[in-house]
Amino acid sequence: MPNRTDILKEIEIEDAEIRKQSAHDKVRRKYLDQLFKETNRNVIAYYSGWLSSPGLDGVQITDEDKNGIMMAVHDLDRTLGLDLILHTPGGELNATESIIDYLYRMCQQTDSDGCAFESRTD
Repeated sequence: MPNRTDILKEIEIEDAEIRKQSAHDKVRRKYLDQLFKETNRNVIAYYSGWLSSPGLDGVQITDEDKNGIMMAVHDLDRTLGLDLILHTPGGELNATESIIDYLYRMCQQTDSDGCAFESRTD
């Protein structure tokens, strides 16, 4: 028979499994996978959470976001190219240009036709 600590650890593990498979996450992953299958390119979806937490500071694109993007791109097969989805309320123009420049250079290193950039504001 487990003790209280063992039961709490088991509950934490189960809770983590449930959170990993939230309905939102499952649907998001499904459509990102569909996009990958359609384009055969890597997909990075970068969300800031600004719609779920209105009024929250620090949700705009800044220079600090470049480190996160760099970590996401690090282990990707860059010959596949990249589809980038940014879902933020905007941010610093210089930071955004720096991120796009970095991504463009990463694709250019392996495949001059691997990247195409389109800007949409829906």
